[in-house]
Amino acid sequence: MIKNDLLWRKYFTLLEIIDNYSESTYDLWQNVTSLDQGIVKALKNDKRIHLYTINNPKLKDISVVSTNPLKNLIGRSWIKLIIFNDGISIIDKNDYIFLEFPLLWIIEKDTGENNNNDNNTFISIISPEYEFELDTNDVNIKNDLLKASTFWYNYSLFIKLLSYHKETGFFEIPPNIRFVTYKFSSSHQVFRNATYTGLWKNGKPHGKGTIVFPGGKRYKGNFINGLIEGYGKLQVPVDNTPSTTTAYFIQNVFFSSVELHPLSIEELKKKKYDYMEGNFKNGVLHGLAMIRFANGDTYRGYFKNGHREGFGINCQLSFGVGERMYCGNFKNDMKHGYGVYSTNHEKYLGMWENDLRHGKGCQITIDGVYHEGIFDKDRFIRGQMIYYCENLLTTTFSGDFDKEGITNGKGILHTSPFDYIEGYFQGNILSNELKISNGVYKRKDDVLLMDPILRLVSSVLDETIIDVNENVGDIGERWLGLFTHFLEDHFKIECSIEELESLQNIEKNEIWEIMLSSCKNIKQQLMRENNIINVNEEEEIVPEYNLPWDTKYYGMVDNYFKKSINLPYNPINRLVKGILEVFTFAYDKIGAHKCLYQQIVVELHIIIRRLYIIMRFLFPNLPSSENMYNIVGEIENDGDTNKTFDSEYNIPACNFIGNYFFIEGYAVLFTVFQMHCQEADQKYFERICFLNTFNDSKLSDMMGLSDYLKPSSTTINDTTLPYLEYYKTAIHIFQTLSGHCNPVKKLSILEETFDDILKVCFPSKFINIKNIYN
Repeated sequence: MIKNDLLWRKYFTLLEIIDNYSESTYDLWQNVTSLDQGIVKALKNDKRIHLYTINNPKLKDISVVSTNPLKNLIGRSWIKLIIFNDGISIIDKNDYIFLEFPLLWIIEKDTGENNNNDNNTFISIISPEYEFELDTNDVNIKNDLLKASTFWYNYSLFIKLLSYHKETGFFEIPPNIRFVTYKFSSSHQVFRNATYTGLWKNGKPHGKGTIVFPGGKRYKGNFINGLIEGYGKLQVPVDNTPSTTTAYFIQNVFFSSVELHPLSIEELKKKKYDYMEGNFKNGVLHGLAMIRFANGDTYRGYFKNGHREGFGINCQLSFGVGERMYCGNFKNDMKHGYGVYSTNHEKYLGMWENDLRHGKGCQITIDGVYHEGIFDKDRFIRGQMIYYCENLLTTTFSGDFDKEGITNGKGILHTSPFDYIEGYFQGNILSNELKISNGVYKRKDDVLLMDPILRLVSSVLDETIIDVNENVGDIGERWLGLFTHFLEDHFKIECSIEELESLQNIEKNEIWEIMLSSCKNIKQQLMRENNIINVNEEEEIVPEYNLPWDTKYYGMVDNYFKKSINLPYNPINRLVKGILEVFTFAYDKIGAHKCLYQQIVVELHIIIRRLYIIMRFLFPNLPSSENMYNIVGEIENDGDTNKTFDSEYNIPACNFIGNYFFIEGYAVLFTVFQMHCQEADQKYFERICFLNTFNDSKLSDMMGLSDYLKPSSTTINDTTLPYLEYYKTAIHIFQTLSGHCNPVKKLSILEETFDDILKVCFPSKFINIKNIYN
């Protein structure tokens, strides 16, 4: 009974409110003879309630986002400003404009901190396409107008809560953020004729929303103060003309001056679309983003003001050519800086300028021909060319070129490790069309090289006749953009990776808070877009990074690194796997060439060092990058002779990074290393075949082995071993070598193998292998 009484009281309250305004509504339509009857007819509505009227209002149009028809009224006198239950009408003698709720904000204008707001008579009237300042000249009029402008919200709220058994009033202030669908007019400068559904704030899209344009463009994502800004997804319809540069988007996404006509559903289905996903700023891509073009091309990387800028990966599909992929630096939408370009028949690693190969670089073809040197506007002009015959003989030309494979100028031609020609060359080396002028034939007079038997048992010759490093650009410049972007995005630090190590005085708690915030943002994005992360997963905890350096500290860093690379939302995961991806891309398939061995070794060292610097920035008590190869156990023993060496930590301080790269990149590393050693392996096999013609005694004497290294005939552990089982254990240990990727572990197995051999040679007294080496 009590609930029914409350419901009836609310009904009577509503009827009383409507009755109070009904007289005002009747009086309005009876006293509008001064208005144009067309305006009266347009405004008059059976469901429209009159709330408040201001005659001859002092309005100032301050709209800046549109060229609306109301601009034509500037300079005329306003007759009335009428507030209804569903909007506000601003009327001139022959024209009017109607602004609808809820997309209408009527708020008290802030005139400054020093002014007394109690005496402030100014009001701001804001809608999606108009903005006015109103001077009421009276505080009471201002308050009455503000009260009337809240009727729409309280009325709708009252109706919604009518069936609920609780008291409600008409005094609530409408929320500043509202969810509404609105279609912009054709005069709006940014969103012409577009329909927006989402959150609004003070007359502008603000927050999550979706906007659809008549021509088929559709954006879903974040808005800030009326601009597309933040993370979002955009699809843009394209014609049959391919559009693989972002300059296309700047001209056609949001700021086009071309009038687009709405398309039918059938036309939209037939359209092809370019899809963009990532961070936007002021309506264009800015930051990390991805584009999937309608023709199948893709781009993943960084943007600046709508242009590709910084590190990126661009993949293009061409009929008859196959996949073409570029991985490297961009500037103003063009390849610029270091990058790797790969097709199905060649790969280029080197410098670019204005979308052309320019500077020092390496070119490898599918048949193994290797060019290294200077490129000028996409032409190879100076350096060396190396190719290998079936018998592993190396032919090398170093000098001037007209283009790849075509010599044109002074140079040196090596036909073998012993023979070479100096002179002027012109023609195609590979097609045997080489013209030589003023040539001088020379041969190395080295007795060791001339004697084939001595050459077999000598050290393996260095296959590099000319120092390849003089033709290769600074390897330290490679992939710098990836590390710079990481520092800016997840540490909020603008510096190079080399400068980071000198910034150890920065408060680490702030850095960890920024890192955890990045983890949280990426995690929420993945949950929202892909739904692949458990919501109930425990929060990230900051490790005790201030503990003293010891084996436990190393174990803590190692555990955090392993955990990070297994979490898809951790920035460390994205950086490490991104670096691994570009590293393996550079040297796999056609890029697996023996001449790149030295570059791979140096580049891998630089990558491990840079990642180590980042980890040391998070864990400041790690040894410096100069000492990252120091053994963990030995570092612990410094200054304390009482501590024993922990064999479990007989590893370098950077092992947690190196071990990951050796495991994940083993296929590429092993392939290039094997190719690098191919000639040496063949010489080694020839040497073994030669030595097998001698008996054991002669071999021992030839190799200078002392008697104490020969197997002893004494018993081991009271058991006499057959001759073939002397080194059985050592062989088993040695056979585990191929099962490990980390060179540190491989060396440990070799040491253990030789230790076991020495145990067989000296059953009564074991001599450590280190003493033998010494």
